[in-house]
Formats: sequence, structure tokens, C-alpha cells
Amino acid sequence: MKYTLTVLLLITFISYNLGQNKILRRVPDEKSFRHDTERETKLSAVKTPLTHSRKADVKIGSGINGKELNQMGKESLSTADIRTGYLYQIWNDPNWEDNLKYSAVLDGSGYIVEEVWQTWNGSEWVNTDKETETHDVNRNWLEWIWYEWDGNWIEKQKQTQTYDINENWTEWILYKWNNGWADSLRLTATYDLNGNWTEQLGFVSFGSGWEPDDRETQSYDLNGNWTEWLDYNLDGGNWVLADRWTQEYDANGNWTQWIDYDRSGSDWVPDNRETLEYDGNENWTDWKSYDWSGSWIEDERETQSYNGDGNWEVWTHYNWTISGWLADEKENAEYNGDKIILWTSQQWVMGAWVNSWQEDYIYDSSNNNTELIYKEWNGTDWENMERYTYTYSPVSGISVIPGRVFTYNLSENYPNPFNPSTLIQYQLPENGFVSLKIYDITGREIASLINQDQTSGKYAVSFDAADLASGLYLYQLKVNNFTSTKKMMLLK
Repeated sequence: MKYTLTVLLLITFISYNLGQNKILRRVPDEKSFRHDTERETKLSAVKTPLTHSRKADVKIGSGINGKELNQMGKESLSTADIRTGYLYQIWNDPNWEDNLKYSAVLDGSGYIVEEVWQTWNGSEWVNTDKETETHDVNRNWLEWIWYEWDGNWIEKQKQTQTYDINENWTEWILYKWNNGWADSLRLTATYDLNGNWTEQLGFVSFGSGWEPDDRETQSYDLNGNWTEWLDYNLDGGNWVLADRWTQEYDANGNWTQWIDYDRSGSDWVPDNRETLEYDGNENWTDWKSYDWSGSWIEDERETQSYNGDGNWEVWTHYNWTISGWLADEKENAEYNGDKIILWTSQQWVMGAWVNSWQEDYIYDSSNNNTELIYKEWNGTDWENMERYTYTYSPVSGISVIPGRVFTYNLSENYPNPFNPSTLIQYQLPENGFVSLKIYDITGREIASLINQDQTSGKYAVSFDAADLASGLYLYQLKVNNFTSTKKMMLLK
């Protein structure tokens, strides 16, 4: 919710090397956040590893900004409104008590140009944080500034980003305020002819210029799926290999196996392995993770089933024991059409499933999620804990961007990390049936943003994730014979 939390989580994240990965279900603790943010995708044709060492406070790799157009929750639904505010309250029986308020300011074209967070002190709302953004004519963000309130708005951080002629980001810089803007972190990226990044370099500044700190490279197969990612450390002025990931795919471009290797002398030693199975509709159904100890040893497992509309219905988590897989957590979803209305979690305790927490969703006639109530089980009944009440502003559905297009491309979402909304841009060199979907990192479909015929051109569409837990999500574009999937990180 507050950017201070975003900074704290991201700093926690970059303090680790890329390593074992878990599947995020709820708001993560320190350990699970490390694992979930470092692992890229559990579902997709493209899994792009993060630039881990320079990810503090990052909008890295953002592609664009523009009209905030669609509201998306945990279910697949479409709306033409943008969420421009919410009120967060905590239950103090018998009343809801105000705690936090968020509001966004739009310009005449529907751009979010300012966001403000306030807390309730018992008698009035008090400013805490503010963010402002500027953009170029192509909706690429150029400058972002974060402020904290201390009687006045005080600058804390600034980020800038530049682009090549294909609108791929090429340089990102983070500045810290110290009686003026001071250089802190810098990232550069290079790309192949297909727009896939092939090398990223990280730099730090100690006041006397940029010093190299991190290098990453990535290679791809003929279908544009990444197959090998390498991380290097700087040692005596030379780049030395430190970490390696590989990924394999089935005939449909779905990833089926991911392996993490550690460097031991001149050899690569397996460390972690993950596998994923799918049903006939390409929904993931069975995920397993393994640890290496001379051979692969089972560690964790997750399964997921779906209803007749293709929405996830039951998710179950297992741990490996000497007796085999033992279930310890289960989540169930109920729907009204495609709209999720009830999300329930249960824990396996002494041979029985016991209620844990529940979320209720309420919608208006435009399919906007106007209220979310989080409850916990007290042993006999559901007890209110937290409530979000959302407000919206109407804008149009899909933004068409002027300009000629010669190649397919799915841009990085902006902002990234984001809270609660982000914008996705893509381009089509020819007409075709377009599918643009959002998935969680377990492969479950969260939202269908586009599912229609479109003519060639550039497009931008918004995704609102205010109802989702913090973590890593995927967005995938499919049109004609082109498929591309990218990551985005939600931080609240």
C-alpha cells in the first residue's frame, strides 16, 4: 500500500542471490517473499529471470504508461473503469474503523499522474506518501518521484528511464535525495533483433562515478522462449559465472521443467528443480519441486482443478514426508458467472480440514469490485478483520496508439513493480485474433484482458490488481503464430 513497504520488501529481495523458488499464495513473509520474487513463472512460454542485484526500488524494464482502462480482480472480468481510490478499514467490534486511504489524480487523457496515501490518526486524515510520474508521447514513463510527508512533501527517491527506437528500455537510473539528487543505481540493457533482452549490466555509484556490479545474459530458442540464463559476479575486473537457470518446454510452448544450478569450481551443480503438468486446456494441474542431494528429492507439490468455465476451483498444497505427499493447505473459490465471490482457505489439522481465512467480493453493475471483506475463522464463526471499499472513474476500454508497426511485440508493463494498477502495451504488424491474459505464478488464469479480433497497430490496456495478494504475476499475448509472456510484480 505504502511505497515505504515496497522499498522494504524490495531491499529484502535484492539481499539474496537467485535461488530456490516457491509458489506465492498470500501476502508473503520474509522467506516466502524472497523465494517468490526470485522465481519467475510457473506457467508460461517465456520465463525472464529478474535482475536480482539491482532490484531495489525499481521500475526497471517498464514499457509504458497511459490510460488506466480495465478493472481486474482474481476472476476473469472486464470493465471500462479505472480504480482511483480505496478506503482500508479494520474491524473493531462492532464497527469498521478507518485506517488508510488512497487516491489517484488523472490527467485529461486518463493518465495517473499523482497518487497520494493518507492514514487516519483518530480525528483526521494525515498525508504519508506521494508519487508523481511524467511520460513521453508514446506513453513511456520518463520520470517518477516519491515523496514523504513531514509538514511538507519531501523528496526521497527519483527514477528515470530511456528507450531505443523500438521502445525497449535501455537505461534506468535510481537517485536518492541528499540536499539534491545523487546517483545510486543504474541498469542498462541490450536486445536481439526480436526484442528479447540478451544482456543486462548493473552499476552502483559511491559519489565518484558508476562502477560495474552485476551482469546477466539470456539465450532463447527459435520460438523466443528463454532456455538459459546466466549470472556473473565481478572478480578482479573480470566477470565470473555465479548462477545458472535452464528451462524446457512442451510442444505448446508451456514450460515443463526448470533447473537452478550453483557454480562449483568450473562445474555446474544442480540445486533445485521444478516440473509442471497441464490438462488438455493447457491449465496447469500439478507442480512439484525437488532438492538435489546426489539425486532429486521431492520437496513440495501443488495441484489445481477447474470448473466448467475454466476458472480455478480447488488448490491444494502438499509437503513430502516419509509416507508420501501430505496435504497441509487448501483453497476453494466460488463464482457468480466468471466473477469470484468467495475465496476460502483451510488448513489440515489432526486429520481434518479447518477453516483459516475467507474473502468476500461485492461488485457493481459495471463489474467493478467495490468491496472486499477479509475474515478469519475464530473456531465457531467467521470474524471480520479488514475491509477495502473501492471507487472508480470511467474511461474507455482499449487505447489505440498511432504509428506504423512492422513486428509483433509485447512491452514491459508500467509501472513495474506496481500497486494497484499497471498498463500493458503490445503491437501487431497484421490483423489477427488477440488473446491477452493474466496468470498467477501457479498458472491459474486471473483475468482475460483481450479476447477478440484486432487490426494491426499499437494497443494499450490496463490491469488493476488491487484485489490480489502481493507477488509475481504473468501476462501473455497470443496472436496468429506469435506468443510472448512477461512478468510483473505487485507490491502492496
